[in-house]
Amino acid sequence: MITRKRGSRKAQVTSFIVLGILIVALILLGYAFRDTLFGGIRERGIIKGVTLPIEVSRLEDFIDVCVDEVTESGARILGQQGGYIVLPDPEIVSPVNPFSNSLEIFFGSDTRVAYWFFQEANGVKKSLMPSKEEMEDQLRRYVNANLRNCVDVSNIDADIVFGEVESLVEINENEIDVDVEFQVTINLKDEIFELKDFNQKIKLSLGKLYAVAQAIMSNENENFFLEEKTLDYMNVYDEIPYSGVDFECTPKRWNKQKVIEDFKEILEGNIKSLKIEGTRNSEVDDKYSSLNILKGVDDVDVNFDYSRNWPFLIDIVPEGEILEGDSFNRGGIGRFLTQFFCINSYHFVYDLKYPVLISLNKNDFDFQFATQIIVENNQPREPLIVVEQSHDTNSIICENPLTTINVNVFGINSNFGLEPVEGAKISYQCSSTVCNIGRTGEFSDLSYFEGKFPQCLNGQLIVEKEGYDTFEEQLSTIEETTITALMEPIYELDLEVKVLGVAFSREVLGNELVSISLKNENENYFENVNIPGSEKIKLIPGSYDVEAYLISDSSVYVEGKDLETCLDIPREGVLGVIGLTKRECQTTKIEGLTLPQVLSGGASFSWNIEREELAENNKVKIFLNIFDVPQDIDELSKVYDEINSKGVAEPEFEK
Repeated sequence: MITRKRGSRKAQVTSFIVLGILIVALILLGYAFRDTLFGGIRERGIIKGVTLPIEVSRLEDFIDVCVDEVTESGARILGQQGGYIVLPDPEIVSPVNPFSNSLEIFFGSDTRVAYWFFQEANGVKKSLMPSKEEMEDQLRRYVNANLRNCVDVSNIDADIVFGEVESLVEINENEIDVDVEFQVTINLKDEIFELKDFNQKIKLSLGKLYAVAQAIMSNENENFFLEEKTLDYMNVYDEIPYSGVDFECTPKRWNKQKVIEDFKEILEGNIKSLKIEGTRNSEVDDKYSSLNILKGVDDVDVNFDYSRNWPFLIDIVPEGEILEGDSFNRGGIGRFLTQFFCINSYHFVYDLKYPVLISLNKNDFDFQFATQIIVENNQPREPLIVVEQSHDTNSIICENPLTTINVNVFGINSNFGLEPVEGAKISYQCSSTVCNIGRTGEFSDLSYFEGKFPQCLNGQLIVEKEGYDTFEEQLSTIEETTITALMEPIYELDLEVKVLGVAFSREVLGNELVSISLKNENENYFENVNIPGSEKIKLIPGSYDVEAYLISDSSVYVEGKDLETCLDIPREGVLGVIGLTKRECQTTKIEGLTLPQVLSGGASFSWNIEREELAENNKVKIFLNIFDVPQDIDELSKVYDEINSKGVAEPEFEK
């Protein structure tokens, strides 16, 4: 038998009444704060397609699609231009130096790609290889600038207000993550909706191809495999006179212009045939064209290209339009040895420079960059030291620092006093690896840094700070030590160029270009200025060799000419090749050409600059001589001679 206590039914009724009151209260609160509760949901789009009106949902879809399209468009531009959406300002080209800092792939189309390695006219070697962070920043700016124009609201019947676009881009191996903050307010039938955050992942292999491109460029900078191939072509092809000995009684001779054209043709065919082992398109008939420089890239196509229409500089010694070697049979006792045998030696020294385009592809996405191939005195170029590329560091070296090094960093002021330099970047180069160590002022005094360095014999300490010339000094890190880095401030001054004639002084005209190169060999400091393009010049104290050229848009036609080449040919007959010969001559025609720009003036001089002059003045004036505009190749050669021989007024400082 169950016994029910008195009062229990009453308690149950009371509980139901309280629960009912709570439910009613929650409903009333939900209604009162419906905009606050559900507006946030609408703003974030969590219930898109269910709660949002169709017009708002369509607009959100449009923006998502535009984030995809704009990001992909910017990424493809990055890939086509060597990691740049906006290329650095091109350097002025001239007949003396036809190379800029980017390669024009199709002449006259302005389709350009950055050089990840190139040499300026003054011999300074540079790199325009961007960091991943620089590419992300360019892509971010591109999305910010172009997203709004992509969104089409013409078919949406609502009042729409767009805010500013601010994006964050992260380039990963096979995708690009884009987070966009884009305030969009929609007034639809007096109800307000807001969209703000958009997140997309674009499936493009920009990160993977960039990493592979880095590895190729790093190998080229260390091993010069393209320069080595170039030297091989010079050795193998008979069309290119190089070095050797033969026992022919008819010495070989080559027409220089034909050698150049043959060289271009040889490069064009052979460079295109190069493939990298292990890549997706690595199958080649000729094993010599296979390069073993990468691992783990079986999903990437890599191609090399050179066109004979691209810039090409070559200098061959001994000089002359007809190239020939030395015959041992000429003169003296050699005349008598001709009766027994003939001997000729050939040795030509080449300086040459030409571009190669390296293209990578994965899943229909292209990434390409250019590099200059340089041979100097029949040898590959000097290696390029790249300090800024932290991604080139070797974790085995850089991530195992053992030796404590103290670095004091001071700047030199105009009174030869020392000032502490805060935030100077400390790097250390061991072999071809550069390690980022730290910055002054991070842990202690403004100009003082104490940190661990990787152990290395005869490495290079590198100290950098914006506004100062880079400090470099050999440093072994086997034992603990203290070193002081004295940094020279870079003084930026206004620049004015004056053109001096026989009885006049004038400004640079609109149809004239000026190229000024300053070399401070002692301090390893170089400055190049092109006008138009820059009205500033950056200098440090010291002694400079200055070369300046004035180039005018006045065409000069270089006339063609006929060259007669005569050879002594052995006579046929019973005497064979014992020494009786007959002389045969052949005429070779060299075509004329028109130079669209011509050197019309300039100056070459030494210039010593004191620290006080830079610190106390705001402007410098540089003078150039102008000569008669040359009308033919002989007059052009005369202008070159006058630039180097005629004196010019020394530059003047102004406050």
